[in-house]
Amino acid sequence: GDALRYRAYMFYSRRLPPWIKFDSLNRRFEFRPPPAVSGSVQIRVVARDFEGLEAEESFTLTCTPD
Repeated sequence: GDALRYRAYMFYSRRLPPWIKFDSLNRRFEFRPPPAVSGSVQIRVVARDFEGLEAEESFTLTCTPD
């Protein structure tokens, strides 16, 4: 197994909104949307080895206000 570096992005951007945190070491997300946030956000996760080979997966997070 090669060592991998993980990164998470918005699908069409290089940054996650401030209410989405990604812990790349443990590969975990924390979602704390503000009360007014609703709708869907597409997120992509990229795994890259140190030779530059990469794979990615995306998913959709849907937020609904309380």
